[in-house]
Amino acid sequence: SGYNSTATVPEGKNIVFVLPDSTEIEGERNVLPPKAADRKWVGTTDSNWNVATNWEPEGVPGANDSVEIDSTDKEIAITVPNGGVTVGGITFKGGNAIALTGDAINVGVVVKADAGSAEFVGGTIATSIQVVGGTLAISGDYTLPATIATESGATLVLDVASAKTITSVISGAGAFKKTGAGSLVLAASNEFERTVSL
Repeated sequence: SGYNSTATVPEGKNIVFVLPDSTEIEGERNVLPPKAADRKWVGTTDSNWNVATNWEPEGVPGANDSVEIDSTDKEIAITVPNGGVTVGGITFKGGNAIALTGDAINVGVVVKADAGSAEFVGGTIATSIQVVGGTLAISGDYTLPATIATESGATLVLDVASAKTITSVISGAGAFKKTGAGSLVLAASNEFERTVSL
């Protein structure tokens, strides 16, 4: 059943109603989706992604979680175990190097937030890439999203081991660099504003 309530609130005071995740308000159903828990890499135990104590709050990130990897204090190397992992988003921060190696990472959004370098080895980036600062290097067997944006002073590096065609739209004032022996075809209508190295 729905809720029907009246209340008198004194001047200058607030009233807060706490409702279940799914309630009816004036005949309309209001469904509140679960909020993904953000997790930050702390690497307390070792370099294994799947060890709960390496994350804060403690627990291995779930498929809808967004994670932050901050290398402000030191370089970070994280090993993705066999079978790969899936998360909603990854933000790389900090001025020291970050390397994700091992099996594939499937992720919605990747953000390289500031100075320093981050290396992403293998996996699928489904929604978008934003390189705000520093360098984001992607290698291995990877699938890129429809949109990639690089801001001024930032660099996106794609390693191409064998022939590859990319349909992503790459835009922005940042630099784009291709490494590796393979040929690369940029099939979309891209909007580069700065250096392109192929």
